[in-house]
Amino acid sequence: MLQWSSEGVQAQFEALPGWGQTVTNIVPIVFWLVVAVALLALVMSLINMIKNPSSLINFLIGFAILAGLFLLFWAISSKQVPTGVDASSGLYQMIGGGIYLTLFLIAIGFLILLVDLIRGAFKI
Repeated sequence: MLQWSSEGVQAQFEALPGWGQTVTNIVPIVFWLVVAVALLALVMSLINMIKNPSSLINFLIGFAILAGLFLLFWAISSKQVPTGVDASSGLYQMIGGGIYLTLFLIAIGFLILLVDLIRGAFKI
C-alpha cells in the first residue's frame, strides 16, 4: 500500500509476513538514480564521440537536422495565447513548435514502420 503525504511517499509492506517496515522518501531516491544513470550515459557517449570522430560528425549532422526542424515548426506555430492560459507568446510558440516536432517525428517513425513491414511481407 502506498501512502502519499507532504513528507514523501511511504510504502507499507503489509502483504509480506514479518515486514512491518516503512520505506520513506523513495521518489527522490529513484529520481536521483535516474539522473545519475542519464548523466553516466551522457558522459560515456561523449567519451565515445571523442574516441571516434566520425560518430561525432554523424551526431552533429543529426542534431543540426533536428534543430532545423524545430526552428521550422517553431516559426509556423501560433503566437496567440488563448485566454486563461498563463504563458507568454514566445513560450506558447516554443511549446507549439515542440508539439509539432513530436507529432512529425511520430509520423515519420510510423511511416518507416509501415515501409519496413511492407518490404518484409514481400521478401519471401
